[in-house]
Parts: sequence; C-alpha cells; structure tokens
Amino acid sequence: MATWIVRLLGHEQISRSDTGMLDLPDVWWPVLGCLLAAPNWRLSRGAMAGRLWPDKDEHSARHCLATALWRIKTRLPRDQRLVSLGSESIRLSLNRFDFVDMLAFERRAQSALRDPRHLSAESQRRQLGRALRHYRGSFLAERDQESIVLERERLRTLYLDALFALAYAETKAENWHAARAAAQALCATEPLREDAQRLLMTAHVRCGSRALALSQYRALVALLDAELGVAPMAETQRLAATIGGPPQMPLAEANIPERDRHRGTMLKVRDSLERSIQIIDSALDAEAGSRSFLRE
Repeated sequence: MATWIVRLLGHEQISRSDTGMLDLPDVWWPVLGCLLAAPNWRLSRGAMAGRLWPDKDEHSARHCLATALWRIKTRLPRDQRLVSLGSESIRLSLNRFDFVDMLAFERRAQSALRDPRHLSAESQRRQLGRALRHYRGSFLAERDQESIVLERERLRTLYLDALFALAYAETKAENWHAARAAAQALCATEPLREDAQRLLMTAHVRCGSRALALSQYRALVALLDAELGVAPMAETQRLAATIGGPPQMPLAEANIPERDRHRGTMLKVRDSLERSIQIIDSALDAEAGSRSFLRE
C-alpha cells in the first residue's frame, strides 16, 4: 500500500511512496489546511467554500470550490485515497502508515503536556525532542484563511509549551546542556517569555557560563524596555542579582571552570572602566564648553 508523506510546518510538500513528490495546484494547501483544522478532518462543501472564499456569496464560492477540487483531482494519482470528495462533503483519510508532520508533532507534544511526569524518563524526553524537530516553522505560513490562522497560533503555542516542558524536565534530570539547548530554542522563538529566559540563565551557569547568563539578562532588559517599556519580573531580577553576586542558590561555584570565573571578573572590570571613561569624557566636555564660553 502506498503511503503519504505531508509536510506543512515551515514548508509545503507532499509525496507518495510509489510516485515521489507531487506538484499539486496551489489551492490544494488551503483545502488541506482547512480539513486538518476541522473536527474529524471533514467539512461540508458549503463550509469549505465559505472558509476559502469568505468574501463571495455562497453560489460563487461553491463554484470556485468545484473548480478547485476538479483541478486537484486531475493532479492526484487515480488510486489515491487521501481525499474523499463526496457530493456534499470533503474528508481527509489517513492510515497509521501515513506521515503528516503537524500530526506527529501534535500527538507527542499533547501527550507530554497531559502528564509531564512521564518526562522524567530519558526515553520520553528523547521522543519529545524528536517530535519537536518536526516543527520547522509555522503551519502553512503563507495562507491567511481564518481557520488556518487559528490553527497556526494553536500549534505555535503547543510548540512553546512543549519545548518549555522539555527544557524543565532536562533541568530536573540535571542534563544541563540539553536544558540549555531547549531553552535557547524557546527563547529564540518567544524571547519575551521570562520563565524560559530564567531557565536559560540558570542553564548557562550550570554549564559553566556565568558571563553568558548575565549577557542573556542584559539582552532581556533591553528587549523588554524596547518592546514593552517595562523592567523584568522580580523573579528574573533576583536571579540576575544572584548570578552576578555571591551564589545564594544551588548553582555550585565549584562546577564553573576557573577561566569562566576569571572572564566574569574581567567583564566587570571592563564595565567599571567604561563607566569611569564616560564620567571623564563628560567632565572634559563640560570644561571645554566653559572655556569656549569664556573666550566668547
């Protein structure tokens, strides 16, 4: 039996095991996206027409849909079973051997979030990590149909929550490099999420990079000020103060290599020198201004 491979996260691609890559009409992707966003992957023709052409009246929209489905049908293999085109409904039919990246990602992510305790097992964390790699970008990013936009945002939120669950589980297991990698991916996608930023700062320190943790904090301060005009949350500020001063939380100083402690000290000295130079420059500018005034 021929199997289907469909990718919709980050890019659009469909292939079948016996025929290879297929080149389908562009309207195929909104049709497929609307079906995947619908309960039981089924829509009436009227509902599909309304979702794809909301600005047209029902008769015109259904005519556009009929034309689109005819074009799709002529380009699909004759023995295809992926889409069932009934007289009044359209249905997506997948079996357990077919692969759709959004479904593979979604199932594993939802399973992990239903009971995060399962992530205490290394095998479960590995499976979640593999599933998260299917999320290579937004769901049908170039399509603007309302149901697809809503599904896109739902999947993005699911990705962020599952990625945080993975990062947190790796910290509980003290796999600090894995925790840092997951937290970095999360902060790259959603930099304003402070719980992820705190987790990344902690992971940086545990990996022996206190300077990177403080640099991460400074970048967050600048971002929050530029985007929202606010300061970091109190928890984030306390963590930064702890990292920058004497350790008061279980971030063992002994685990941080001497070269990183030395680097952190030198960075502080550099910052102090920069502030001193700024003060001196200001004083010189003021003195020069006074002399110019006296000459005039």
